[in-house]
Amino acid sequence: MQTTGYRQVWRVLAAALAAIMVGGMLAGPLALAQDDEPEEEDAGHIQYAWAETLFPAVVRFYVGIGLPLEQVGSATLTVQQLDRVQESIPVGVGNVIFSDEVAVDFVYDWSLIERQPGLVPFEAVEFRWVVRANDGSESVYASDFFLQDERRGPWEAGGDLPLVLYWHSEQLAGRLIQQDVLAAYDQLTRRTGVAPLFRFAIYDPGVDLCQEIPSESEEAEEPELAVVSGVDGTGYPCSEALFEQAYANGGVTFLQRRTHGFAPLEDELVTAMVRQVYADQWAGQDVPAWFEEGLAALYRLRPGYGGFQMAQLAARDDALHDLAALQTFPPDDMIYREQLVWQAQAYLMMLYLTDRYGADAPFDLARDVAENGFDPAFAALTGGDQAAFWADWTRWLLSEDVEQAINWTPYVPVTPTPGP
Repeated sequence: MQTTGYRQVWRVLAAALAAIMVGGMLAGPLALAQDDEPEEEDAGHIQYAWAETLFPAVVRFYVGIGLPLEQVGSATLTVQQLDRVQESIPVGVGNVIFSDEVAVDFVYDWSLIERQPGLVPFEAVEFRWVVRANDGSESVYASDFFLQDERRGPWEAGGDLPLVLYWHSEQLAGRLIQQDVLAAYDQLTRRTGVAPLFRFAIYDPGVDLCQEIPSESEEAEEPELAVVSGVDGTGYPCSEALFEQAYANGGVTFLQRRTHGFAPLEDELVTAMVRQVYADQWAGQDVPAWFEEGLAALYRLRPGYGGFQMAQLAARDDALHDLAALQTFPPDDMIYREQLVWQAQAYLMMLYLTDRYGADAPFDLARDVAENGFDPAFAALTGGDQAAFWADWTRWLLSEDVEQAINWTPYVPVTPTPGP
């Protein structure tokens, strides 16, 4: 058990953090202030209650009670969000973080990873503590908070469903980007017949998602990655994969952009949308990586001039990735320039489909893949297999036809005409 001196420090810290949350200092324009007073209920023996969000791991719900532990009959936490989550959890001795002769403090860790359905980021979460003493008295404290990564911010939002962006960078023109990307969303909806909802949490490049803490293992040479409580220093596992999972559990897509560029971010958003939609449609089908990559690139808002030049140079130097290498995505440790060439080849192979078989060909093929599988669908369109297509494409890549085809995107009225 903690000492009385620690108890005093704990109370001062808890009160200060609660005051910060009420004042909105840990949150941005999207935030809802936590209530420091219960609404139409008797707080009674409850002296404080608040929530600490440690993204991507947990939300820690704290309550301080002005009774010794032996006089507390029961304590129950209820968490509610929208019509998605509503759960009541009894807490007990295992949740005690402080206890002395006059008071007891409890904490409950709500996992952002393991609990299903997950809490939705960037939405209000309501919580309510009910404490019943052994003498029959009941104390109630209700409040709310806005679920977000509090180490970033202030967070801003742009757009409405079906496409909403959230970002923490003051320099990001998120609303303009959302309006641009809506064109790709409309194209995707028209081509696939589905209208999914997308919510993206956009992190700046180079942002440290996690904190480094000393490893508990004596054999480990490197520090561990964690997210650490500002109250008592408790650390929780942290990684980019856990960020992706915590956001996905709440219906949000995590995206840490690679550069500060405007156009590259739009490309990343479009790619994420396209891959999510077609992954659902192609469930169970074996699709070559070049087709998946090239289709996403085709939905982008601008022609891929830079990739076109890189691919032509590689072709002239006999340095193209071969067809076998295009069946799977390049490994993470591939030289960056080689990755760009790989991506450019995939895009230009898709563009050749439009030039040879018509502007709708890649999209019709993608739809046919979902019904019949890739190889049969590809043969039905081209009359051959990938090897024959590859041979034709390598010749086309260095022809005059490619220079006209490279100007086309699905967003321009002039479309390629099938060749003879």
